[in-house]
Amino acid sequence: MEYRMKDIMEPPKTLEEQKKEAREAAMAAGAEVLGEEWKPGTLENVKRQVENAYTDLKGCGLYKEEKHFRNGMDLMYNNVIDIINSELGRK
Repeated sequence: MEYRMKDIMEPPKTLEEQKKEAREAAMAAGAEVLGEEWKPGTLENVKRQVENAYTDLKGCGLYKEEKHFRNGMDLMYNNVIDIINSELGRK
């Protein structure tokens, strides 16, 4: 395995940073499957996520169980908060 000096020198990522990266990678992969371009942190993508969750509630199945729906809504909430914080210049 190759290790770059940058990888060795950087501090390990926090769990929140890892979750955020995983969430963005998952959304990018999903958009790629649909033939779309994913731009993390845009209101259009958050709007699309909410619309998809609503559609799924009508019978697609993914959010039929409450825990899955709650997890999806939590992810969307986190995206909205990230956008608001970036617009306000916060981290």
